[in-house]
This record gives sequence, C-alpha cells and structure tokens, in this order.
Amino acid sequence: MSEFFVSRDRKLVIGALRKLGLSLKDGSRHTKAECISNKNKTTIPRHSKIKREIVNSVCDFLIKKNYDKEKLKNFLKIR
Repeated sequence: MSEFFVSRDRKLVIGALRKLGLSLKDGSRHTKAECISNKNKTTIPRHSKIKREIVNSVCDFLIKKNYDKEKLKNFLKIR
C-alpha cells in the first residue's frame, strides 16, 4: 500500500501542485494540472475532499514524472 493512500482537502492538494510548479486550469468538473516543463497532464476532481484513491493516483503519476517524493509528502502534510 502506498504511503500517499490518504484523503486530503482539495485546497491542500491544489496548493501542493502549485508549489511543485504545475500550471492549474479550472474546468467545469475538474481542475487540470499541467507540468510546465514537459506538458504532462493530470486532473483533480472539484470535490471539497479528495478521495484517497485519487490522491494516491496523482502522487504516483507525479513520482513517475520525476517529482521529488519527499517534497510531495511535505506539501501534502504526510508523515
């Protein structure tokens, strides 16, 4: 089981993505996050609480794209 397997508030997840340098654009049902350097994209649903499965999926996506795992854990306040 992943160490990111926790639910988080949407504001915290969006803030972490901003701190990592992703460009964010709000859609009608999702926020689209795009990496500025390599144009890889992921989406975040527009719920106040983001389910743990989605947090895990987004974190796994970012780690595969060479984002720093420890920074991600700090930004998402995971110990």
